[in-house]
Parts: sequence; C-alpha cells; structure tokens
Amino acid sequence: MNTEKTFLWIKKLVRGGMWGVIVICVLFLFIGFNLSCACGGSPGRARDTARKGDLTSFQGALDVYLNDNGAYPISTGECMDPATSTVADASYVLKGYMRGGKIPADPLDTANEGLCRGREVGRYWYRSVSVEGKEGGGYIICSDAEEYQNANAKGAMIIKGIKSVEDEAFTTALNIDLTEPTEDPGDSLYCVRN
Repeated sequence: MNTEKTFLWIKKLVRGGMWGVIVICVLFLFIGFNLSCACGGSPGRARDTARKGDLTSFQGALDVYLNDNGAYPISTGECMDPATSTVADASYVLKGYMRGGKIPADPLDTANEGLCRGREVGRYWYRSVSVEGKEGGGYIICSDAEEYQNANAKGAMIIKGIKSVEDEAFTTALNIDLTEPTEDPGDSLYCVRN
C-alpha cells in the first residue's frame, strides 16, 4: 500500500512538472515575442546585423589576401557579384578567401540601393584606396543600412569618390553617427575601412 502511494505521488509530480514546463515555454514564447517588439526588434535591424557580420567576414578575407599578396585587391569600385566568373573582379579574387568559397548574399537578396543602384547583382560595394601613395594599401567596403541608427556612413556618391585615405571624405563621410533618416534611403550605409 505504501509503494502505491509513493508511485502515485511520483506520477503526480511528473505530470505537474510536465505541465509546468509547458506553461513556462508558452509564457516565454509569448513574453519573448512581445519584448522583441517592444524593444525595437525588427527584421530590418536583424538584416543589418547580418550585413555587419558579412562585412566582418570580408575583413578577415581581405587581411589574409593582404598577407598573401602584399596589397588589397585593386578596384576602382565595384558591386560584389556572388556569381562572377571574371577573374579581374575583386569578388572573384576574394571567393577563395571567403568561408565556403563564396561571396555572401543579401538577406533580402537585393542590390545595394546606395552604391549599386540599378544593378541586378551585389549588395556589397568594394573599393581599394591608396595609402601614402601605395595603391591597394587600404579599402572601403559598404552595405546598405535599412535602419539609419545602424549606419555609420552617409552619401553614396561621396563614398564612391574616395580614392585615398588622404581624401577629406575618408574621415568626414565614414565612421559618423546618423541622427536622423537620410532623404534617400540608399544614402544610409554601413562601411568598414582599412
């Protein structure tokens, strides 16, 4: 008789524990969803975060390329085409240095509106810059920023014109804080440079 009561109590505890886990999971999902909305979580912010991660991957690949070749890939500015087979393109050269051997694709699968407007390919824009007269001594690589708060550069046409770290725009158009949306959404960019 005593073992039956013990078994009954264990059965009730297990059943209660299972219900407790289910209730906690449902509450967590409901509260977690509402918190992400209340805290400003959005698909655009998530895609911007993914783009920043891709730019970090590009930086790593570019550093390895620099170590192997003594300079960054030379480019006057190009949209990085994941499907390129043109050997002279920086995107073709960098494929071998990227994880998985390919250029990352946009979370939206669209072109970079600011720097690659009107192009069907690429969302990352790359340009080599000269440093102390050395061509390929540095680079700028940019992506769109869907939310201006995630941007650190403004003005696609200004950035396209940068040829050297000595250019004034290298410091005035890059690594800045945007405090309000730009008139043209394509002018809100996230760029890294070296």
